[in-house]
Amino acid sequence: MIVSTDNMTPEVILLVIATGAVALRFHARKMSKLGWWTDDWLSLVALVFLAGYMSTYFWTEAHHLSGSDIAKMSIPQTIEILKITFADIYLMSVTITFSRLSIIFLYNRIFGVYDRFRVALWIMGALTMGWVITIIILNTFRCKPIALAYNPLLKGQCLNMTTLFVATESLNCALDLVLVLLPLWRISFLHLSIGDRIGLGFVFLTGGFVCITSILRIVFTYNINTSASGFWLTLQLSFAVICACLPTLRRYLPKHISTPSAVKSYLFSLKLGKTGADGSNDHLKDSRKDSHDDKASSGV
Repeated sequence: MIVSTDNMTPEVILLVIATGAVALRFHARKMSKLGWWTDDWLSLVALVFLAGYMSTYFWTEAHHLSGSDIAKMSIPQTIEILKITFADIYLMSVTITFSRLSIIFLYNRIFGVYDRFRVALWIMGALTMGWVITIIILNTFRCKPIALAYNPLLKGQCLNMTTLFVATESLNCALDLVLVLLPLWRISFLHLSIGDRIGLGFVFLTGGFVCITSILRIVFTYNINTSASGFWLTLQLSFAVICACLPTLRRYLPKHISTPSAVKSYLFSLKLGKTGADGSNDHLKDSRKDSHDDKASSGV
């Protein structure tokens, strides 16, 4: 059941911030004159699905269905709220998936010069797709018949959604944690000053907020007496979109957090350090690759 706080102001603010983050991302890319990449478009798709989820959230609030005791609702109201919940699971999982894929493609664009790192990203991408496909299948076929998921008048049986939720959300949090640690691990090997490492690390570490909200959502949603699980889901999805954009907003961040010199030094270290790190001698194949890296250093 969808539940939330009575005041929708926090949710509206989160949607505005998420929209602003994506807009600034596209503006930053335009200002860098490098064009828009796959990771940028993936973040936009994630925002579209976030807006879809928010529209159902606001609709239930407007019709005074959100936060109500489902046992006290009329049959038509119960069916309506269960249908929305059924659809929201798809919107939630797809929003998180496109946000994570946006980060993966961004990492590949920046860190892809390392073969092993690129393989790790492909594995993360496969696990992400496996996660969302699993949720879609479980949500679709969790009840027999399928319509029993949103029509309590039918007879049949359903899987325990609380157990499934904890399992899938725990895996989701684990994937977020790995995605945060991957760039930090690579940055630790770079020949940069401590300040530059901290600056770069801080930008990528912001993705950890998504994992934190995932944990909080598990705690609050698992407690059936809470009336705030809907807010935590909104927070989680909004942070997923926002955090996917933060590494690309370098030009809007304070200089001590992410400086142009740090990024340039970072990419330069990638080119020089590939032989020692991965045992490969093809890190400077031609001048075209050098030109690509120089362009990337001017705008993540």
